[in-house]
Amino acid sequence: MTKNDGTTAKLDLSGWPLPDEYLAEIGRITLLWARLEKLLATAVANLAGFGNLADPRIYIVFTRPDFQHNLGLLQELCDHLAPRNPRMQDYPQVIALLAAAALSRARYTGGGLATNPGDGRVELDVARAGDRFNLTTVPVAVTDLQQVAVEIDAAQHALYKLVMTLEQPAAVWVSD
Repeated sequence: MTKNDGTTAKLDLSGWPLPDEYLAEIGRITLLWARLEKLLATAVANLAGFGNLADPRIYIVFTRPDFQHNLGLLQELCDHLAPRNPRMQDYPQVIALLAAAALSRARYTGGGLATNPGDGRVELDVARAGDRFNLTTVPVAVTDLQQVAVEIDAAQHALYKLVMTLEQPAAVWVSD
C-alpha cells in the first residue's frame, strides 16, 4: 500500500474487526460450510439418480437453490428412497444434524459478533425466544466457534456416509 507521500506502509489488520483467533475460526466455519453446501448439492443429484456427477447440468440445477432448499430436496428424496434402502433408515438423524449445523453457522456468521468496547470481550446479540426485536447480549468464546466447525464437519461426514453407503441408483439420463 502506498501512502500519499509516496512511501510504502504496511496494512495491519490484526485484531480488526475481531481478535484474530475469532477471525480464524469464522474462516474455518466458512470454508467447512462451503464444502458442506457443495456436498449437499452433489448428494441430492446422486440420490435423484443422475449417473454422471461431473455433468455441468447437475450444478446448473442444484447449486442455485439455497441450503434450506437442497435440505428439503434431500429429505424428500430420502423419504422416497428409504423404504427400499435399509441403509437409509438413519436419514432423519442426518437431516437433523444438517439443520442444526445450519442454525449454528447462521448464529455466528450473521454479522452479530462484536468486541465490547468496555472490556474487550467478544459478544453476540441474539434475539430472545419468540421475540426477534428483543435482543440480549451473550459472551462468545473461541471454543464456541470451534464447536460450530466440529458440528458442521460431523454433519458433512454423516451426509457422506448416508449417500456413499448406498448402491448407486440407476441413471436417469446418460451424459453426451
